[in-house]
Formats: sequence, C-alpha cells, structure tokens
Amino acid sequence: MNDVCTDTIVAIPCYADRVLPRFDQAHQFLVANIDLNLKSITSQEILNCTVPAPKLASWLAEQGVNGVLCSGIHQQYQLQLQRLGLWLTWGVAGELNTVLQNWLQTM
Repeated sequence: MNDVCTDTIVAIPCYADRVLPRFDQAHQFLVANIDLNLKSITSQEILNCTVPAPKLASWLAEQGVNGVLCSGIHQQYQLQLQRLGLWLTWGVAGELNTVLQNWLQTM
C-alpha cells in the first residue's frame, strides 16, 4: 500500500470571491481540501476567523491547514507559518477559484 499523502488542505485569506491583499487583515479564509493525485478540489468552505493577526498561523494549524496561498504577507507571519510546519506560496492575486486552479496546475 502506498503511504504517500496525496491530500492537503489549503487556506486562502479572502474577501468576497477574491484573495485578500494582506494576510494579517484576514477575517475569512477559503479552506479547500485538495486531492493532489487528481489535482482536484474535493471540498471547500469559507471559515470566519475572529483571532487577532498574531494568532492567525496557530488558528490555521488548528483547522488542519497544511499550507497557505496569499497575496502579501509580512515576514513575521511567514516565520510563524514556517515554525508550525505550514508551507506558503505568496504573491498570488485575483479570484479565489482561479488562483486555486492555477496553483493546482503547478502541482
């Protein structure tokens, strides 16, 4: 049996249907379960986040998130994500589903 993990959970800070420009201002995240073998989204939902910015990384880890796609992110938050073992791809912008589909194509 193959023990390689083929599923991951991705979070994207958002407002309406777009990527929020600044990670530290997020109050909502699109959280998507991804099947990496099939390069497909198996489920997705918008989660409301009420924790202050310094606790965003911990909150995401508690939600089972493996990685974050975002636009702009301060170095202190990059380090927090890294310390918690979450990967990060930043510099993305646009409509959520387009960003997610474009990311999937690079996997």
